[in-house]
Amino acid sequence: MRLLVAPWFFRLPGLRRYHGYAFRRTILVRAPNPSEDLLTHELCHIWQSQRRPVRSFWTWFTSTYEESPLEAEARAAVSRTR
Repeated sequence: MRLLVAPWFFRLPGLRRYHGYAFRRTILVRAPNPSEDLLTHELCHIWQSQRRPVRSFWTWFTSTYEESPLEAEARAAVSRTR
Protein backbone atom coordinates (compact mmCIF):
# COMPACT_ATOMS: atom_id res chain seq x y z
CA MET A 1 0.00 0.00 0.00
CA ARG A 2 1.27 3.46 -0.91
CA LEU A 3 0.30 6.81 0.54
CA LEU A 4 0.91 9.79 -1.73
CA VAL A 5 0.34 13.49 -1.18
CA ALA A 6 -1.23 14.71 -4.42
CA PRO A 7 -2.96 18.09 -4.08
CA TRP A 8 -3.22 18.37 -7.88
CA PHE A 9 -5.54 15.32 -7.97
CA PHE A 10 -8.12 17.09 -5.80
CA ARG A 11 -8.24 20.07 -8.15
CA LEU A 12 -9.87 17.86 -10.80
CA PRO A 13 -13.60 18.42 -11.36
CA GLY A 14 -15.71 16.17 -9.16
CA LEU A 15 -12.91 15.57 -6.65
CA ARG A 16 -12.63 18.98 -5.01
CA ARG A 17 -14.75 18.06 -1.99
CA TYR A 18 -12.59 15.07 -1.03
CA HIS A 19 -9.54 15.00 1.21
CA GLY A 20 -8.51 11.45 0.37
CA TYR A 21 -9.10 8.92 -2.38
CA ALA A 22 -8.33 5.21 -2.41
CA PHE A 23 -7.35 3.13 -5.38
CA ARG A 24 -6.67 -0.60 -5.17
CA ARG A 25 -3.21 -0.25 -3.58
CA THR A 26 -2.73 3.51 -3.27
CA ILE A 27 -4.22 6.25 -1.15
CA LEU A 28 -3.98 9.82 -2.38
CA VAL A 29 -4.37 12.63 0.15
CA ARG A 30 -4.79 16.33 -0.41
CA ALA A 31 -2.38 17.52 2.29
CA PRO A 32 0.61 16.20 4.21
CA ASN A 33 -0.04 14.70 7.65
CA PRO A 34 -3.54 13.33 7.07
CA SER A 35 -5.65 12.59 10.13
CA GLU A 36 -5.94 9.08 11.53
CA ASP A 37 -9.66 9.19 10.74
CA LEU A 38 -8.98 9.91 7.07
CA LEU A 39 -6.40 7.14 6.85
CA THR A 40 -8.76 4.68 8.55
CA HIS A 41 -11.53 5.61 6.12
CA GLU A 42 -9.34 5.19 3.05
CA LEU A 43 -7.71 1.99 4.36
CA CYS A 44 -11.20 0.57 4.73
CA HIS A 45 -11.76 1.29 1.02
CA ILE A 46 -8.49 -0.47 0.16
CA TRP A 47 -9.64 -3.49 2.16
CA GLN A 48 -13.06 -3.42 0.47
CA SER A 49 -11.55 -3.32 -3.01
CA GLN A 50 -9.15 -6.16 -2.23
CA ARG A 51 -11.76 -8.32 -0.53
CA ARG A 52 -14.58 -7.84 -3.05
CA PRO A 53 -13.30 -6.03 -6.14
CA VAL A 54 -16.37 -6.60 -8.32
CA ARG A 55 -18.77 -5.47 -5.58
CA SER A 56 -16.64 -2.41 -4.89
CA PHE A 57 -16.62 -1.38 -8.54
CA TRP A 58 -20.31 -2.13 -9.01
CA THR A 59 -21.31 -0.19 -5.91
CA TRP A 60 -19.16 2.78 -6.94
CA PHE A 61 -20.77 2.68 -10.37
CA THR A 62 -24.40 2.29 -9.24
CA SER A 63 -24.81 4.34 -6.05
CA THR A 64 -24.24 7.90 -4.97
CA TYR A 65 -21.54 8.75 -2.46
CA GLU A 66 -24.10 9.51 0.24
CA GLU A 67 -26.03 6.24 -0.30
CA SER A 68 -23.06 3.92 -0.80
CA PRO A 69 -22.90 0.99 1.63
CA LEU A 70 -19.12 1.08 1.19
CA GLU A 71 -19.02 4.65 2.47
CA ALA A 72 -21.26 3.70 5.40
CA GLU A 73 -18.90 0.86 6.25
CA ALA A 74 -15.85 3.15 6.06
CA ARG A 75 -17.53 5.78 8.26
CA ALA A 76 -18.44 3.05 10.78
CA ALA A 77 -14.82 1.88 10.82
CA VAL A 78 -13.72 5.41 11.71
CA SER A 79 -16.29 5.58 14.51
CA ARG A 80 -15.18 2.25 15.96
CA THR A 81 -11.49 3.19 15.96
CA ARG A 82 -11.77 6.63 17.55
